[in-house]
Amino acid sequence: MVEKKIKPSNKTIKKTKSFLTAIKDSVLSGAGSFDSFVLKYSEDPSVSYDNGVIKGAVRGGDLPFEYEKLSFSLSVGEIGGPIETPFGFHLIKLLDRVGEKITSQHILLSPRLSDDDYLTTSSKLDSVFSVCRHDP
Repeated sequence: MVEKKIKPSNKTIKKTKSFLTAIKDSVLSGAGSFDSFVLKYSEDPSVSYDNGVIKGAVRGGDLPFEYEKLSFSLSVGEIGGPIETPFGFHLIKLLDRVGEKITSQHILLSPRLSDDDYLTTSSKLDSVFSVCRHDP
């Protein structure tokens, strides 16, 4: 049996990043609050009970490197991203900094696989099948 994970194409990834950038632009222009976009769009399951807030994070802690790097570079109230971590793509807002501890809020999105992403993977698997079928 041959398995191949379906990965998002560059086009699909670009679409996700563009959507997050549009959210960021909307917040910066006053068209909506970061909180409202977190509740409406974030795919982080914890949003239902913590509104996407991560409290008391320290360097070298539990956050993915990319998230930590951006979070600690922001000024309080600043929004950064989009960035990619193993969990998906994030917009991050720094809410507070006390010494080496920060509190941040984020919007997490995973790229939505397109029909083309499925077709590309299917085509690759068909090619492998074709080669294997003719191999003694």
